[in-house]
Amino acid sequence: MQCNVNDSAKHNVSMDFLKVIATILVVRLHSGNSALCPAYTYYLAGCAVPIFFMVNGAFILNRPFVDGKYAAIKIFHISRLIFLWSIPYIGAAFLLKHKLKNPLIFVLDSFMQKSALANFWFLGALILIYLMLPLLYKIYHYNRTSPLLVTVFLGGICICIDLLSILMFFNGHETISHMVPQFLRLWTWLFYFCLGGIIFNKLPEIKNHLTFKLRLLFIFGMSLLSGPLQYWLVNQWYHYGSPEYAFDNIIIIIWNISIMIFFALLNPTCHITKTGAGFISLTLGVYIIHGLLIEILKSLGLFNYTHWYVNTFILIISSSAITYLAKKVPIAKYFVTL
Repeated sequence: MQCNVNDSAKHNVSMDFLKVIATILVVRLHSGNSALCPAYTYYLAGCAVPIFFMVNGAFILNRPFVDGKYAAIKIFHISRLIFLWSIPYIGAAFLLKHKLKNPLIFVLDSFMQKSALANFWFLGALILIYLMLPLLYKIYHYNRTSPLLVTVFLGGICICIDLLSILMFFNGHETISHMVPQFLRLWTWLFYFCLGGIIFNKLPEIKNHLTFKLRLLFIFGMSLLSGPLQYWLVNQWYHYGSPEYAFDNIIIIIWNISIMIFFALLNPTCHITKTGAGFISLTLGVYIIHGLLIEILKSLGLFNYTHWYVNTFILIISSSAITYLAKKVPIAKYFVTL
């Protein structure tokens, strides 16, 4: 059977496939922690967050035109989703604790990862990026060399912050990333956003210079290096646990580049394409719902981080099913889609 998909569409399918993988890895990341599950697989799943920003950057920065209206529509859709989730959250708090919470406090707590919907920090970061998007798009597309210059400049900031953080920690201080809430680390998210844009744009050239075997060797070698590096740097030295504190490291940056190049050029078969197409529409819902399910299971004493492999499977299946059913209901679909 032959796929009737042109090269550009294939790349889009490949990026969607990468988004599906990132969603699964996020669930795996939240299903266990570095102390109670195999550290190597835990830290390898950390690539999911940069991948999300890279995929978004790939699609948005390669659009023929982006203006304030486009950014405003995106911000409106994200804000609507957050507002809708605030209603049952505040209602449950009132019924269970007899306290009426301010919706703005709920949003801020979610962005700061202090609520049951701590995953919303990612949506907060996206809102900030969209606020800057019209200007970023103009600078990024100023001339032929500006995409590379902007990306290298932002990457340089990330690497400098990582080196400075190592020096600060060596002298008894917290790292910069640890002092800044995750959704406000815009130097990191803007870099990966722009990095995704330039890699996606240069895929034909990359394909001509890197054969499949070289791309496979690239991602395999970097994966072997990145797992132990993150474990040593974040777990053994910083004692922070989460892989988010290694995203600015140059080795981790190169690793994420290898991941995007490999999967963006993979061109899934028709069978995988059809399966992925069915799941891609569920990814946002899975991202939101699985975190809520974890909080519910933890409150009932039914969540054990040591069973991360069981947790991952159950959370993916259950959150996918809930998202699928929610999309069938006119109002409920806005809780799991943008």
